[in-house]
Amino acid sequence: MPVKRLHYFDHQFLVEADFTDEQAYHVGMRRRLTRLFHTFGIAEGLVVNKTGAKQVTVRAGLAVDRDGREMVLEADTVLDLGNAASFPPGSTVHVTIAYDERQTDPSTSTGAPGNTRTTEEPRAAASTTAPPVNGSVVRLAQFVLTGGGDVPGAINDPLDGGVRQVAAARGVGTLNGVASAGGNVDLVPGGAIVITPDAGNRRILVSEQHSANTANPHNTTAAQVGAVPAAQYDLARRVMAAVTFTQADATGATRALNLGSQARLVMAVSTFTTNLGSPVRAYGGGTMGFADFGASGQQSCVGVGISRFSDTDWFVRSGGVPTGALGGASVFDGSVVPNQVETLSIAGTPTPTGLTLTLTRTPGATALASFSFFMRVYLMGAP
Repeated sequence: MPVKRLHYFDHQFLVEADFTDEQAYHVGMRRRLTRLFHTFGIAEGLVVNKTGAKQVTVRAGLAVDRDGREMVLEADTVLDLGNAASFPPGSTVHVTIAYDERQTDPSTSTGAPGNTRTTEEPRAAASTTAPPVNGSVVRLAQFVLTGGGDVPGAINDPLDGGVRQVAAARGVGTLNGVASAGGNVDLVPGGAIVITPDAGNRRILVSEQHSANTANPHNTTAAQVGAVPAAQYDLARRVMAAVTFTQADATGATRALNLGSQARLVMAVSTFTTNLGSPVRAYGGGTMGFADFGASGQQSCVGVGISRFSDTDWFVRSGGVPTGALGGASVFDGSVVPNQVETLSIAGTPTPTGLTLTLTRTPGATALASFSFFMRVYLMGAP
């Protein structure tokens, strides 16, 4: 059917149908252009805010439906959600706007009754029934009521729910090579990427979750990055501590050292002193130990041995200390009767938080009356 518009000439007699056709031509052409050159959606405003516990307000604005009809909401519109039968707690509420028109402004002429205006007045509405998505109505917000039937959020918070669609020009261009004649081109998060719409500030925040992820989400192996295998050591986790055992400690006495994680490598440097002979004199020496509590679980040391027969006949020797210890000493004092003989060792046992040192005393006929075993320990662990 061809498009017709009115043609006027002098002395032409015009009737109601002529004026109706005149308006229909302009309204129809305008809506046709709007429909063909724009997608349906929100053109301006129409933000939905929480304005009460069970109330939302649709702000003034303009939208276009799929038929190209403009919906101008000139004033803010309050929607009451207090009817529990219509809006039960926990239900999903959909806020929409739809085109509507009605005859208004009755004629004041007694001889020509009728309405003189057609008022285009869109209807903002809320419902728990999901609206169509074909543009016959325009969706403004979607949200879920709380268990008490209240609107979520704080007063004046904007409500969206990801359903708001902005009216856009058709065929003007593409977004990264993607065009959509029927509506928006959506940004979809994937992997560790997070996309957060911020309609209030007219921006879209694109962020990622990898920087805060301390796990291994891609199952990357140590060999792939050339790292030390997890079964070995994190040398950045380390602590130094000092302990002392004396003759007041019985065999089996312990000292606990805290690393914050299980000790894997341990180095120990010790000083051993004892009082021997009559008259009493101090004797001593140094020891050094090392432990690998990883795959091997071994520990070993170079201890100190002291043998004394008289003030002028005594010597310091190495060895005589059992293996499996971080430090040890072997003492023989033959200058007194009965002879004082004792072997001491300090061994380490890894714990979830560090290391426990245990003293073992193996005396002969008579144990040492006085000794001091001062050990400085350097612990390195794995997280």
